[in-house]
Amino acid sequence: MNIWPRINISNKKAKIFSSYEGEDRVAYLQTPTFDICMLADGHGGDNVAIYLKNNICNYMYSLYKSLDYLVTNNFKYKSIYDSFEDKIKRHLNNLKNENRPEICAKSLLKLTIDKMSNDLKTNIQGSTLCGFVRLRDHLITFNIGDSRCYALTIDNNLTKLTHDHNFKLLKERKRLNCTNENRKRLDGVLAMTRSIGDSDIPNAIAKPDIRIRKINNFKTLAIVSDGTYESINEHVFKHILLQVSDNNSMNQKIVNNSFSSACVNGNDDRSHLVYCVY
Repeated sequence: MNIWPRINISNKKAKIFSSYEGEDRVAYLQTPTFDICMLADGHGGDNVAIYLKNNICNYMYSLYKSLDYLVTNNFKYKSIYDSFEDKIKRHLNNLKNENRPEICAKSLLKLTIDKMSNDLKTNIQGSTLCGFVRLRDHLITFNIGDSRCYALTIDNNLTKLTHDHNFKLLKERKRLNCTNENRKRLDGVLAMTRSIGDSDIPNAIAKPDIRIRKINNFKTLAIVSDGTYESINEHVFKHILLQVSDNNSMNQKIVNNSFSSACVNGNDDRSHLVYCVY
């Protein structure tokens, strides 16, 4: 039994195309009731990005299975629930009577990101984190740093779903007591104001922006690192997403070649994940 509605009654899976370079990493997990996709743009090394790639999707799925155990008494997942510390168990018990999947998923996602951030808080290397959780009826985006999530709508408009965490963002200037929106570096070092890791940068925080939206207006989603969106003209980027959504013969190689040929400049950290909503 699934405690959330199945994404698709026919068990059809969304098509996903992804690639990463340099210190970036991408990951995704598709389950019957939710899909989770993420991109981590590492800096100062790739240790933090690798850790996020290897852990974030499976950790959230373990939380979901534990919640399933509490709601349905599915003893298949009891050992997973028992493995969590008491603090996590209390959070899960507080959620077991919540009948809105999107609220449950947002809470599990927040627990997951907090866990990852805590595990990496002493790491001198750092990373952005950006992605989404797709439910049957809702999309939940999450973001730390300056990687981005975009959506191509059913009427072919390109929409940015996340905000870069830098000094252009008013709430970040208020948090840091800064009036200069043209400031480029946090503590003279970091090109963003939020990140995971970066233990040597005291003003960097790992607090994610998490937002719930209805998914019915979207047909293609994309997560990209700054090395990608700074290297591709927005019209070309939109054209690539249109091709992916409208061409059933698209495959990983064609998508990767489209991005590579469109990146006319930029560094080696160029990464993307494209998700086709059916």
